[in-house]
Amino acid sequence: MPESAKSLRRARRWARCTRTVAEGRGGGAVCAVRAAGGVEVKSNHPAFVLGHLALYPQRIMQHLHLPAGSAEYPAGYEALFRNGVECQDDPNGTIYPPMKELSERFFASYRAAIEAVKAAPDGVFDEPNPVEGRLRDLFPTVGMAINFYLVGHVQVHLGQVSAWRRAMGLPAA
Repeated sequence: MPESAKSLRRARRWARCTRTVAEGRGGGAVCAVRAAGGVEVKSNHPAFVLGHLALYPQRIMQHLHLPAGSAEYPAGYEALFRNGVECQDDPNGTIYPPMKELSERFFASYRAAIEAVKAAPDGVFDEPNPVEGRLRDLFPTVGMAINFYLVGHVQVHLGQVSAWRRAMGLPAA
């Protein structure tokens, strides 16, 4: 698991590209923009991505049998960002929390999760994944689920931010 923590640290460095949005240089939180040729490109915007990803460090803590602590997400995040909820345009900032809050929550919660993974006893990673359904089918052990939460899941969604940035006319991160 320490390799997963190292991979996430690299992904977190890349995620700092979202700070340009948090500082007000990224435009409004819109999901769809017109690309060359008039094609509509729909992508999860940074506010949605960071809020969605901020749900998973608390799950990691639960899988490790630890209190959520600084990985706990605020009330209301689950309804806005859980799996299956559609990203909404929010150019006026009335649906999603401010980017500063989302960015701080993302970084603080993943720092807490990384530290917890590094300190966890090896045996916990071999326990059955407590989540029912497809996630357990894909990742039958706690270790496999946490590896996905810390690496693959983060990188997939940060890739959405990269695509969104380009569609918004922003430079590469």
